[in-house]
Amino acid sequence: MNFAKSRTFQATLVLVTAVILIGLGSSLVKFKQSIRDIQKNISTTPHEIRYQLHQSIHQVTLLEQEMRLRKQHSLSYDSRSLINRTEQLKYRVINIRGTWDALDTNLDKSHVRAEIGEFEEQILTLESLLKNAFKNEITFMPKVAQQILKLKFANTQMFASGSKFLRLHTENYVKKLSTIATAINALIVVFISMLLILSYSLIVIFKQRNTLNRLSTEDPLTKLYNRRQFNLHLCKLVDRYNNSRSPLTLVVFDVDFFKMFNDNRGHIAGDKALTQIAERLIALYSETLGLDAYRVGGEEFACLYCGLDYSDSLALAEDIRKTIEKLKIPHETSDISNCITVSIGVVNANQFEHATSDTMYSAADQALYEAKKRGRNCSYQYNT
Repeated sequence: MNFAKSRTFQATLVLVTAVILIGLGSSLVKFKQSIRDIQKNISTTPHEIRYQLHQSIHQVTLLEQEMRLRKQHSLSYDSRSLINRTEQLKYRVINIRGTWDALDTNLDKSHVRAEIGEFEEQILTLESLLKNAFKNEITFMPKVAQQILKLKFANTQMFASGSKFLRLHTENYVKKLSTIATAINALIVVFISMLLILSYSLIVIFKQRNTLNRLSTEDPLTKLYNRRQFNLHLCKLVDRYNNSRSPLTLVVFDVDFFKMFNDNRGHIAGDKALTQIAERLIALYSETLGLDAYRVGGEEFACLYCGLDYSDSLALAEDIRKTIEKLKIPHETSDISNCITVSIGVVNANQFEHATSDTMYSAADQALYEAKKRGRNCSYQYNT
């Protein structure tokens, strides 16, 4: 009888083990697919949307600049140039709408679609205005300028709504990552309790957990901290500055004419160039104690450094710019150099009476824009 009980117990144990193995195997497959889906929805597609939105801002700015230069230098009206730019904006709207449609999310995209529709309507209004014949250029040009302002406002609204949506979308998927990580940790506990029987499955789960941890903190291409970690670190350091006035410097930069580099050499070469820049930043981190580097966008990077006053912040930015230029990565299609260069915006927390992460990043972004206006391959410090 004892033997029978023993055999019954063993059979039950084997059956339970088999069920657990099947359940764990099924869960692992689901987790693996979920991780792939999350990786796509918090990296590739949102980055493409941000790129399209930034390009729309750039194209509208070019329209505005052309009108301003014509007025400044008293140049005659050229409808063909302006119409060509509106045609490019129409294609940009198609790309923007396509990337938004490709984004898999459970959030309501109706507001974003409405902003895109408003932007497209303003483009069509401008195009119609430009194609209509006019009798008096003096009265006609102010109408065009006014319509461009409306277009710029619609573009800004679309950019703001899109950025807010992507932030909420990313946070939503980060919560899913956290849920999956919690579930995997629970499975690990089960694996440990059945170590001898489930050792192989335990190793697989550990690999999955490590993948999740890297996804939540690390950019998969460059191995630098990702945008989410940048946001967390910046908030933490800004709070510390407000409490103790401990110096804090934010440096934001991106690669000059990187789209032209990709178009000329291909995306594989582009990824390799970004990796080389990241490796140099990591080396610089080991040389400069307290410097943290992040990849916050496609070709956009950021650095946080504690301990520098306002007067020394620009020197840090110049060190970063020069060390990247010294990599001598060939860039034949650049308008300013034969190798890859970067434009840098820098801001110091002590420039604000009360700093916030948003004001710091916005100021650094404005400084970056100013560096680009000044010819690129330079550093510019935010000026209050």
